[in-house]
Amino acid sequence: MEDYVQALSRKYKSRANKILEAGNVLEKRTLSEVETNKYSSKISGLFRQVARSQSFVLANLADDHFGKMKSLYKDSFEVMGFFYEGEIVAFTSAFISRDTYELYYAGFDYNHNQKLQLYFNLLFSGLERAIKLGKSVLKLGRTSLDAKASLGAHPEELVYYFKAGKIAGVVNNWFANYFSSMEDGKWKLRSPMK
Repeated sequence: MEDYVQALSRKYKSRANKILEAGNVLEKRTLSEVETNKYSSKISGLFRQVARSQSFVLANLADDHFGKMKSLYKDSFEVMGFFYEGEIVAFTSAFISRDTYELYYAGFDYNHNQKLQLYFNLLFSGLERAIKLGKSVLKLGRTSLDAKASLGAHPEELVYYFKAGKIAGVVNNWFANYFSSMEDGKWKLRSPMK
């Protein structure tokens, strides 16, 4: 991670250092299945805070969702807790495969976000985990594209498939157009590296 920060241009290095410094007070740790279940209600609440701010949410997750994912996928699924003064204030979840670290869902307490730069610390944590685990690919998801571009992420075209079932063609078209519009023109390509 230090090598990554050193490779950033002056503007982005200064920004990264401020974010990471704000997050230095956080205790970050990978949660076991038992701990994920212990904090399940709080984790779900943090996820819902973020979900409420989104214009479209695909899923309304049950409180035990992340514990069940951990139980099902074992070491291929990771939940990382971020604690401030003994309280969990943020989390990330990720799928881990041979070459890829893929952030899944995350959540954070908006009351602490500005002071602790939680959202950006979650992104940096994902980057750090990918580096530590020796992954060549880091997938950051489909939201907050500008924030991810400032880390050095680049857009990758995605193809969405869904089964219409009983949904009318008009609704199918709306979904297809909505997801396509999320990608079109919203990336401000940045070059944060020297």
